[in-house]
Amino acid sequence: MSYSFIKPKIKPLFSIFTKIWLWAMIILSILSIFWAIFLGAKIYIVNSNSQDLQAQYDEKLKAIDSIKEQTKITLIKRDMTLDIYNKNAILNKSLMNLFNLVPDGVTLNSVYLDNELLKIKGVTPTKDHFKLLFEAPLKSIFAVSNTTFYQLPNGWYNFVSINKIDATQMENLTDEN
Repeated sequence: MSYSFIKPKIKPLFSIFTKIWLWAMIILSILSIFWAIFLGAKIYIVNSNSQDLQAQYDEKLKAIDSIKEQTKITLIKRDMTLDIYNKNAILNKSLMNLFNLVPDGVTLNSVYLDNELLKIKGVTPTKDHFKLLFEAPLKSIFAVSNTTFYQLPNGWYNFVSINKIDATQMENLTDEN
């Protein structure tokens, strides 16, 4: 006996709404997993690029430091070169002034110039000729000026003139230049 107008069917375990909901959750879970894998790969690539960029940055920083050191060394060398050039110019000017002081008749054999000392060796016809024309200007320049004469067989004199400058004069000379 049957009391129904329709034929009985087996009742499904899940309803259609439950199936839709479950499939949506499965698809969303799979998408979330793929998204997490994608983000993980992106993070790995960014970290890898970041490490490469950091290594490049460190290399550039070392290169900059090296260039700064080379610049310092170059500046020191330039300053030393300018100092030498200036000292040479002063020395050249001083030697030219010294040679302009040498009177006719006096022959110089050697000139030794140090920071505080000028040693001149040469030949002069007479002591008076040397003293009047050459020793007087030297005494006006140097604090101490001593000359020793040695007579030659021909009547002329070998002389050795040692002239010293004191520290205060050195300071004044460097301040003027």
